[in-house]
Amino acid sequence: MQAQDEQSQSQEPEYEGLDFSRYKDWWREAVDGYSEPRSQHIRDEEYYDGDVKGSGWGHWTETQLTKLTGRNQPPTTRNIIARKVNAISGVEQRSRSEPRALPRTPKDQKSAEIATDALRFIKEQTRWSNTKSEKVLEAIKIGFAAVEIGGASDHVPVTSIDWKDFFFDPRSRKFDFSDARYVGVGK
Repeated sequence: MQAQDEQSQSQEPEYEGLDFSRYKDWWREAVDGYSEPRSQHIRDEEYYDGDVKGSGWGHWTETQLTKLTGRNQPPTTRNIIARKVNAISGVEQRSRSEPRALPRTPKDQKSAEIATDALRFIKEQTRWSNTKSEKVLEAIKIGFAAVEIGGASDHVPVTSIDWKDFFFDPRSRKFDFSDARYVGVGK
């Protein structure tokens, strides 16, 4: 009798959900269907960093570098892209507002104040301003950014996700991925 119980327990799946092969298929579809835009995102990040071809010389082509070297002239690059991106990010930082809950009726004024205090406490505890600054800069450079906001009994964890690790349904069209069949993090 005990052997039958052990055998039936060992046949149960480790987790409830989809088969692991389905998750792998989604990841492959995301990588294959989004490979060209992904290479453009890498290029965009390199433009911001000032090192497009990984040569350490910014936006210069090999021909231009050879010509400059022949004249004993150092390649000099003024990165205007980084200045513009940082300016846009700065505008977003200056225009931020504090979270505030509004009452539906005059009777709800006290509840709204409590909710406002709770939102501000969570913002301070999670250091949301720092994470938001990082992700806004990433979204301006790349086109999207990802943050995982979880829920626990005693705190609200905010996990920053690198854009290179984040994958999503390439057929998704909405900016918040609400129409995506799947989103995920692959490492």
